[in-house]
Amino acid sequence: MELGKIVNASHVFGILSGAQYASFGTLHRVYKFKKKIDENVAFYNEQERVIVEKYADKNENGTVKVQMPEGRISFSEPRAFQSYNEEITKLRETDIPDIEPLKLSESDFKVMPEITPDTLVALEDVVEFEEAKEN
Repeated sequence: MELGKIVNASHVFGILSGAQYASFGTLHRVYKFKKKIDENVAFYNEQERVIVEKYADKNENGTVKVQMPEGRISFSEPRAFQSYNEEITKLRETDIPDIEPLKLSESDFKVMPEITPDTLVALEDVVEFEEAKEN
């Protein structure tokens, strides 16, 4: 799975990690999956910081210049911005081989969390939602 997909889904995964599950086995699967997501997001954040430090403009104190009020990083050289984008793209495309999509169905939940279509879109690369099994 690509690191960028993990990072993109991490901000809404809290909906699933805060849900009540029908079995301990499902709860444990979600816990292990969330732990892997958190570890990879931390790795991404650290690598992104290194890339920003490498290419962004710095102020007189040596810290990265941030344009306010937008909070955007400042790049005065077009080549630096291009190199930054290339490295960030490469980082986002990094394959994380030990993460497979988490499989969940409605029957896995004790209480179904409030999931919107936007949530499903955000999670579609990391969670496979299966149809509930009929008995």
